[in-house]
Amino acid sequence: MHQTNHFVENRNIRIKSTTLASTSEYLGSFVNLRSLSIDFSPDGLATQHACAKRIMDRLFPFCLESLTLTSLSRIDVPLLKIISTRFPHLINLSLSCTELLNLNCCWGCLADSASSIMHSPIPDMFATSKDLAVSTRALFP
Repeated sequence: MHQTNHFVENRNIRIKSTTLASTSEYLGSFVNLRSLSIDFSPDGLATQHACAKRIMDRLFPFCLESLTLTSLSRIDVPLLKIISTRFPHLINLSLSCTELLNLNCCWGCLADSASSIMHSPIPDMFATSKDLAVSTRALFP
């Protein structure tokens, strides 16, 4: 009986970042993975970058076409550089942090939750999405 180390049937995965990071040694086995959606709600500002790097360093990069990252605490240049250098064939990229906003309470709670996330380096660091893309040297608007 021939045994393989590849999970060839899995083409789409939706999973929490902490679950994926804790089993990251198996990520290279998903050689036919086309779409990946990761929920970063368990991570905060202090852990998001390390968790994202650990996950993305273990993924098989050449087949992934769509990457969705939700509940991000921060959308920044280091995250975009990890993505752009690791996934050269990526067609669709969706990054979102709005899931962390507390919309079910008062204005104070909304303001408090908004202050704990960094939505985008535009316009504070880059004037346009094109300027941001050029800075990563691999992303295109």
